Amino acid sequence: MAIQTPPADATGAAGRVVQDLYAALARRDAATVTDLLADDVTWAVPDTLPAGGAYHGRDAVGAYVTRLLETWRQVTFEPERSIEDRGRVAVSGQSHVTCALTGRRDRIPFAHVVEVDGGKVVTLDEYTDTMRIAALLHDDRRSSAHAIWADL
Repeated sequence: MAIQTPPADATGAAGRVVQDLYAALARRDAATVTDLLADDVTWAVPDTLPAGGAYHGRDAVGAYVTRLLETWRQVTFEPERSIEDRGRVAVSGQSHVTCALTGRRDRIPFAHVVEVDGGKVVTLDEYTDTMRIAALLHDDRRSSAHAIWADL
């Protein structure tokens, strides 16, 4: 699956950082993702997901991204619309995911609001269809999808 970059309205410095972030995730390159993060980054994931909540600091977000890439055999973001204003980028589109645990795959809508300062991601707020993600994670052989995130 080819990675599409945000449309032309998010091509400033912050938009390029978001493009680099999506490309690193698609390559499964946790080190590059971590390099794109500010020391005091906050990454917020919907609370209803097994790994939901807010992660604070480069180390915590780096651990979350590593676990994310272990959980999803494929995770790519295909932006459809984006807007950039004063270091903030709002992107909506479709994510393409394949769960490593179950082998299930889907195309799921997402929206990200990303703040960039000094070429680093300062905040990322993630919005997605949590019910569809939960369905992909559910494994009839295990009691809960939450088990794969228990030690985070």
